[in-house]
Amino acid sequence: MKRRTATGFSLVELLVAIGIIALLATIGTIAATSFSRKAKVQKTHAFMDMLMSAILTYQESTGTYPNPTTNTWNQASNSSGHLYYILKNDPATFNKVTQMPSESLHMSGTSANGFVDAWGNWLYYNAKGGMGGTPALWSAGADGVGTGDAVTQRSSSYDANPTTNSNAKDDVYSYHK
Repeated sequence: MKRRTATGFSLVELLVAIGIIALLATIGTIAATSFSRKAKVQKTHAFMDMLMSAILTYQESTGTYPNPTTNTWNQASNSSGHLYYILKNDPATFNKVTQMPSESLHMSGTSANGFVDAWGNWLYYNAKGGMGGTPALWSAGADGVGTGDAVTQRSSSYDANPTTNSNAKDDVYSYHK
């Protein structure tokens, strides 16, 4: 009588293989999410750098930082929208604003009416909110309300100082020195 030899995998071996594949898929998903978030933070920093360059150009041409609270720009309901109209209507900064990437602009129909971060949330601006009364730009981050992991920008031109809300840990800050 011939004896049959098992040629397949046992149930335990299959379950172990499926478990390993699931573990690797989970690790891959977590890594992809982290890379995506970092890319959006970097994109937001780039938007803020371009915007701060326009703000500094405005300051050089007028002698003051754009201050949305002292202008009567009724087209927008927040500081970023007011800032957009101030910079767009200034001859010294018009080119810088119009050359910003379209994904950094909040669109209302076919026209822009403010600046947004990489998540599509408004960028916030305060003419005297930075160190020594200089301009400050910030993003509320992915959730748009200020909770999550800490993100700060550090470069030779900016000093991150997220002191306004200790719970706003996913906010992206850019303070001009």
